[in-house]
Amino acid sequence: MTNTDMTRLTEQLARALAETFGDDERRIAHAHRVLEFARMIHGREGGDERVVVAAALLHDVGIKAAEELHGSSAGPHQERYGPPLAREIMENLEMMPDEIDHVCDIIADHHSGKRMDTPEFRILWDADWLVNIPDEFDLTDTEKIAQIVERVFKTATGRETAEGLFLKGGV
Repeated sequence: MTNTDMTRLTEQLARALAETFGDDERRIAHAHRVLEFARMIHGREGGDERVVVAAALLHDVGIKAAEELHGSSAGPHQERYGPPLAREIMENLEMMPDEIDHVCDIIADHHSGKRMDTPEFRILWDADWLVNIPDEFDLTDTEKIAQIVERVFKTATGRETAEGLFLKGGV
């Protein structure tokens, strides 16, 4: 795949994400921050770039359906409603069936992390944690942050980045 093709796919996925979330700029921005970290991790860890980019941008696509149906954006609801929505988006972009299946499997496990263990899943997992830690935890509690970093990160790059950002004062 050429850089131009990858750029085009990324732009198409970003447009679909924006259409899905409408004026919810916070969630759109979250997906783009996850994408930035995912690309950085992918650059060092490898994996299928198309799957990484699609998973990063679409991982939370089930939130709106979860909130409408359950009044909650809890992880299990996202994992349930996200894959069918992501599948429809990716099919409309004519992604390959194996790519679509892989991205959907990642989305279906991106909160629980119990079923997947592929390079692309580990990249998305770590990228999402890198974005979520400052939003969900007190960064001044370095002992707790150190425990979280040690426990949750699945790639060396993700762990090193987290240590640099949250424990050593910036990368």
